[in-house]
Amino acid sequence: MNRDLIVQIALQFLNIPYKFGGNSVLDGGLDCSALCCELLKATGDLHFKCDLTAQGIYNYLSYRNWGPTENPQKGDFCFYGQDLKKIRHCSMAISEDLMIESGGGNSKTTTLEAARKRQD
Repeated sequence: MNRDLIVQIALQFLNIPYKFGGNSVLDGGLDCSALCCELLKATGDLHFKCDLTAQGIYNYLSYRNWGPTENPQKGDFCFYGQDLKKIRHCSMAISEDLMIESGGGNSKTTTLEAARKRQD
């Protein structure tokens, strides 16, 4: 995965409206998993048409040994949930302390610390 490329692509999604269950910009917005799927498709890292949930993206990336790390770096996907079998949200780190996500109103950047607090 080209980390610089995926971050450049991710930034193009800023201000796209959040829509629960949204799978397309043409559909009126994206949810968190649709944003992450679009990023993976745009970089050629997802080779099939899909409608994956946050859990499905976690499972797919774990299978490819791209699972989450304790200290996300630029281009790493981040996952949130009660445990690794109940993932309910995903985002992508665009630096060591910023991420892009689609949730709660629109796609936006926020700190990883703020996102972790929100999930508690």
